[in-house]
Amino acid sequence: FPSHDISLSLWRRQCGHRYAIRAGRNLPDKEFRYLRTVIEAGKKLGKRARIHLEVDTGMSRGGALREWIPLCNRAKQAADAGHVQVVGLWSHFARADEPGEKFNDEQIANFNLRVSDAKESGLEPELIHLGNSAATINDKRAHHDLVRIGISMYGLSPSVETMGGSTFGGSVTSVNLLS
Repeated sequence: FPSHDISLSLWRRQCGHRYAIRAGRNLPDKEFRYLRTVIEAGKKLGKRARIHLEVDTGMSRGGALREWIPLCNRAKQAADAGHVQVVGLWSHFARADEPGEKFNDEQIANFNLRVSDAKESGLEPELIHLGNSAATINDKRAHHDLVRIGISMYGLSPSVETMGGSTFGGSVTSVNLLS
């Protein structure tokens, strides 16, 4: 999924926004300050930054909350000016590892409302993504355009109740020798 997402922590540690923009990478956006930084970097580079806007639907650790609609409006203005391309809208579950948890239903409903708000502001993102590892397994309503399998990618269960490993299998379909 490298061409579709880059985590904020990875972005801060390994590639500053200028390098990410220059490489055409997608950047998460959680707040106005960050949006301003990305716009200015894109202007200096003469490139359009590709961003994913994050809305807080209940995880309470990242994403726009009350400022969601103003953030979408500002991102739309920046997109119209050619400074950014809003590639995606996303959020993260607080309790997706608990199937049947009522709060998951509330987060899905809240996310869908925020996506509608963003589209009403004129944004037309290519990707809508909500599902994390647990939601990928437990709730198809969270799948949208892509899912983000974090801990599951390493064969670990996203559930604290079943912390044993998982196994993914597949077939090799192609091998290329590089010289």
